[in-house]
Amino acid sequence: MQVILYNNASDPEVLDKSLTVIGSATATPYESISVESPTLILSDLSVQNISRVNYMYIEDLGRFYNARLVMGNNGLYTAYGEVDPIMSFKSAILNLTCVIGSQVDEKNNDINDGSKTCQVNGFIQRIDWNDSFEGTGINILICAGGGPAPSNE
Repeated sequence: MQVILYNNASDPEVLDKSLTVIGSATATPYESISVESPTLILSDLSVQNISRVNYMYIEDLGRFYNARLVMGNNGLYTAYGEVDPIMSFKSAILNLTCVIGSQVDEKNNDINDGSKTCQVNGFIQRIDWNDSFEGTGINILICAGGGPAPSNE
């Protein structure tokens, strides 16, 4: 099977990764092949700078992988891959039509999904503060809320 070797300069969660082709190789699976984390023995290497390789595309599997290459005692390189589902399914992700309602682990207040409640609180409190922060002459003001202040009528 053919493998295209890249240098990936992007963060893992980036959809449009900045990839530079470093070269290609013929790969033979080390024992049975795993689609999620394949281990391959590389031969017929055609690369510019193998130390820059950190990413690969396996044509037979149709997926992109974060890659780590290790040279063995026999002079052959072994490639250890971990699938990158974001790049592997990039076109499917970009063609999705969906509405994001809410997140399981974190709330995103920029998404109005009806799960957050807002109320107007007319409570204002003034506290006179004569001491600075740890004697530095600096005071800290923390404000919460927003919107118009209640009228004094």
